[in-house]
Amino acid sequence: MRKVCLVLLKALASILITNSHLGNMYPSEFMALGGSFGNGLFFCISGFLLVNIKTDFASWYWGKIKRIYPTVFAGAVILLLCGETVVGNICDFVELFIYPTKWWFVAAIVVFYILYYFIVKKQKDVIVSGSMFAVVVVYFVVYFTCMDIHSFSVEGKDLSLFKWIYYFFIMLMGAYMRKKTYSHDKKIRFFVLAAMAVVLWGALRVIFLIYPAFLPLQFLTQFMVVIFVYAMMRFGMSMETEAKFRKLCQCHIVKMLSEITLEVYIVQMIVLPFCERLCFPVNIPVAYISVFAAAYVLHFIINSKQFFTKKKERNRKGE
Repeated sequence: MRKVCLVLLKALASILITNSHLGNMYPSEFMALGGSFGNGLFFCISGFLLVNIKTDFASWYWGKIKRIYPTVFAGAVILLLCGETVVGNICDFVELFIYPTKWWFVAAIVVFYILYYFIVKKQKDVIVSGSMFAVVVVYFVVYFTCMDIHSFSVEGKDLSLFKWIYYFFIMLMGAYMRKKTYSHDKKIRFFVLAAMAVVLWGALRVIFLIYPAFLPLQFLTQFMVVIFVYAMMRFGMSMETEAKFRKLCQCHIVKMLSEITLEVYIVQMIVLPFCERLCFPVNIPVAYISVFAAAYVLHFIINSKQFFTKKKERNRKGE
């Protein structure tokens, strides 16, 4: 069962993630929001789709690695050619091409896959829910013992391991939601709940900025992201019976954006520096178009063999 709504939600994740990287282009960095929401959707959808594990770990894990690393290799090569990074020794080579790479989500997801497999493989709800509870416990133990809660630190940059904890929780939440059966009512309520989570997230960020004494409560911003992701997943699933919604999900542009989520992550650090030279507001649409176009081209190149194979099969059937 592959939910049609996931196509639209993945496209939304691509847009949100791109917007979060435009901080140097907006008049205010606060306008470049959406990264945590987009990441949350991405990890939740990944967890939702991967539930039906039917192979051994080595085969299953190798299949995931084969999907990710060709795009990572291509991005790394482009960074080298553009002079954005250098490889001086074998350690630099490993860090750029193998692990952790220049993209924190790659470092995270290849670890998440390992944990996810052994938690979800037995197809037992109690193991998934118990693991989610354990992740919450670890989250708060680390939060109160290791984090600087007097400065905004829950969404650390690059290889900040703390945010991995709650993104893995969201990935497990996706697996948990896949195993449940939901009714198709309360459509608007879930959309309103998602909107309220975004508003409260923004309000909390403003409060923490004006009143630093409240910073120890910054974990609430990540709680709002969890609510947003859950509500959007439920909203999307509840709307699947609506013909207009299904038509929107099957729109060519929406399907394209949903297919290039990985490539969007990869090309941003390559494309956006060129867009930053332009003036606001022209730089914003140029940035979006450039990122999505570059991501689509990279996606097409990486998958060109598969594309032409499918085309030949269609031609044979036509004969």
